[in-house]
Amino acid sequence: MNEIIKKVFDGRYIFIKKLGEGGMGEVYLVETNDRLKHQRAIKAFSINQTVGQDVLHEAFVLKALEHEGIPRIIEIKECIDIQYIFIVQEFIEGITLEAILEDNKKIKDKVVYEWGEQLAKIIQYIHGKKVLHRDIKLENIMLTSEGVIKLIDFGIAQKSNELVKQAYTPKYASPEQHKGGVLNESSDIYSLSMVLCHLLTGKLPILNENLDAYAFVPKLDADHYMSGLVTIIKKGLEISPRKRYQNSRALVKDFNRIHKLTKDYKRYVWRRDLAVGFTILLMVSGSILIYGGKEQLAYEAEVEYSALCQEANDLIYSNQDYDQAKLVLEEAQRIFEDRLSTYAIEAELLLHQKDYEAVLIHMNQLNTAFDLSRQDRLYYIWGTAYFELEDYENASFYIGLAYESAPYEEVYLRDYGVSSARNNDYVTSEKMITALKEGSYASDISFYVTAEYFMATNQYEEALDDFRRALDSSQDMEIIERCYLSMAKLYKSQQSILDPYAEKRVQVLEEAKEVLNRKDHRILMEQLGEAYFDYGRLSDDEDVKNQALNNALNTFNTLIELGNHQIHIYQNKLIIHQLLKDYQEVEKTIGEMLNLFPNQVSVQYQLVWHHLIVENDKEINERDYSKVLKAFNGIHNYSDVDYKQSDYIQLKGFMEELIINRWVDAADVKWN
Repeated sequence: MNEIIKKVFDGRYIFIKKLGEGGMGEVYLVETNDRLKHQRAIKAFSINQTVGQDVLHEAFVLKALEHEGIPRIIEIKECIDIQYIFIVQEFIEGITLEAILEDNKKIKDKVVYEWGEQLAKIIQYIHGKKVLHRDIKLENIMLTSEGVIKLIDFGIAQKSNELVKQAYTPKYASPEQHKGGVLNESSDIYSLSMVLCHLLTGKLPILNENLDAYAFVPKLDADHYMSGLVTIIKKGLEISPRKRYQNSRALVKDFNRIHKLTKDYKRYVWRRDLAVGFTILLMVSGSILIYGGKEQLAYEAEVEYSALCQEANDLIYSNQDYDQAKLVLEEAQRIFEDRLSTYAIEAELLLHQKDYEAVLIHMNQLNTAFDLSRQDRLYYIWGTAYFELEDYENASFYIGLAYESAPYEEVYLRDYGVSSARNNDYVTSEKMITALKEGSYASDISFYVTAEYFMATNQYEEALDDFRRALDSSQDMEIIERCYLSMAKLYKSQQSILDPYAEKRVQVLEEAKEVLNRKDHRILMEQLGEAYFDYGRLSDDEDVKNQALNNALNTFNTLIELGNHQIHIYQNKLIIHQLLKDYQEVEKTIGEMLNLFPNQVSVQYQLVWHHLIVENDKEINERDYSKVLKAFNGIHNYSDVDYKQSDYIQLKGFMEELIINRWVDAADVKWN
């Protein structure tokens, strides 16, 4: 076969070794005959003319598939003279789930969930291309060293009488497949569910003598396993196709909302982008064999790397210990510095820390160092950072890339629709709304995106109605939070036109605080403080004004107690104390700001203005501008003073008046 491959492909591939063989042909490992030395797998099918047309048809259908979870077919060659068809495809380095299960007897439910979610999305993609796999089994599923699940060996040439017996494996096949009936999406879903059942319990089903049903299916007890996962598997294993998931989109939907199907389930993010699949490497004893590869991976390094990745995930999602997570990631990167996995986790870390500028810097660095073309989650993180920074043009661009890579992902549909609406791309937003309404997606998401669309197009009453519909139908705390914050934003945009909206803004944020039950929610508390401030500032009623300003003050103090020491929080406090004419608190707050922000000349300006206001409020014979003089001179101690800035020019004018009126001595004043 070495010489045949060399001749067929004009010497473009160098034969390495035979990987295996089956009823339909043989598989060989080759590498490209160039400087890149890319490894490829070549499948050689020995067939007659009738069968050849079926194989060719199926091969060209599969060649059109482009998904991270499917080996890419690179080229197809038909050699009529020797009655062979050659299919060159991406070589997958990894280990089959069959081999993993043999070593571990059964797999933890969280890992089965992760694999099941990836597989569901793969079959959703192929079903969307009108392709059935027809032979989903443990042997046909591989796990790469990056934690990515790959679905291999599609059941080629089902129509052929000679090959139909090779097209499926009885122990995973659906009842209708045993009977030779018509197959559809639910048939693949059945096989996938049986695979998950086998992984979870470590037991195989037992077929009855007629091969039309199972005499025994391993018992799935929701008390022993993740109940949401059990619910999914049981529905997928219904004997009647009508009772199963009717399409893979519905299956993916249930995987996406598994936290709603599982009792007492604390949402935890397991994603292939974070290399969570690496946890399986901890289960494999001895060395980890690379399927058909040239060498074995260093076991101890892989295990340590895997454990560190998992530890970093736990620190981010369970413990919110971001500093320790960073240290763990750095340790993992010292083991394998050129792997994307840890850098992807770091992107998640920065996003959780709400350090959006740092996310952008990090993502630009990753984009330079790695090929991100199939990293939909990373594109989503990139877009989310822009979204939070209110750069909706870039947000919609990167979230759009994520959506194009995985159009079935609910969160991508949602945020692509919202960011497009806010970017005034109403056509795209409308398309996402239509996709949400026509697909098997939760109604709360559709209501939310529609509300954002109405708000962007200035249809405010319609927007408020749909925000309320989303709130009434949702149990998703992220959707609920977004609805409240967007409603508050809507009221804020209108409050200068209609003052009652200032009160409504306060009311909706107070409602949000109660519903979300999060007094430590910084964004919510910050917006609530600003809402109270605006409400008090706009009110003509002195009592309402004072009450609202004091509520704002209490809210900002709570934020500071929570560790939010951003300068604008203190500036808001300062303005409120000034409005309430509580000069002692004004001076105290400025003192705190000078200690916290020693390089901010704007704080020094505030001190000068404060002393000017205090002295000007006094009777003439009681005034003493020495504090004003000292504060003004202090401005010149800063290195970044802009002497052309309006604040400085105004204060300089006041100082000149004080000199003219003999309140201060010109010789004591510092000038630029």
